[in-house]
Amino acid sequence: MKKQLLGIGVAIGMASLISLFTAHRIEAQYSSPVKVVNTTSAPVLGSSINEPGRIPYQATITNNACSGNACTFFTPSVPAGSRLVVQQIGVTLQYNGTPKVIDVELASNQQFLGGFTPPATGVFTELYQPVTAFIDGGHALSVTATVNGSGIGFGSGTPQAVIVTGYLLDCTAALGAPLAP
Repeated sequence: MKKQLLGIGVAIGMASLISLFTAHRIEAQYSSPVKVVNTTSAPVLGSSINEPGRIPYQATITNNACSGNACTFFTPSVPAGSRLVVQQIGVTLQYNGTPKVIDVELASNQQFLGGFTPPATGVFTELYQPVTAFIDGGHALSVTATVNGSGIGFGSGTPQAVIVTGYLLDCTAALGAPLAP
């Protein structure tokens, strides 16, 4: 039995040695490495240069000068050659009473992009709302919150805030078409 096991072990060992020195193994050990250079101006086909996490975007805008029934917030201008894709708007608003209706509208370049109506449940609103909006380079996003109710408005000197999250697309690399008016 010992001779048979020893014979099997020697055969396996010889087969292993032969496979290490075959032409395929030798070629793989001595082949020259190939370096592939990939840039955003000449991407490899099939690469996803515009995946949402590529250039994340977040802006927090506060406005302490709101008074009356409307409060407007402006993001910084989107860089030239880029497009901002807004995915979520967060609002933190405080009023001098409980409004009947709260309205939040998004606009860019004097064009309405959408809006939502948070519930009016008291003198304070904090809400994160999924949205979809696109802003081309050179333009800013404006977010306007309006409250309706007799004598209800934003308290003067009370901090109000908007958080805008999404991502930027590099339109010089992806050749994104400009948005139609």
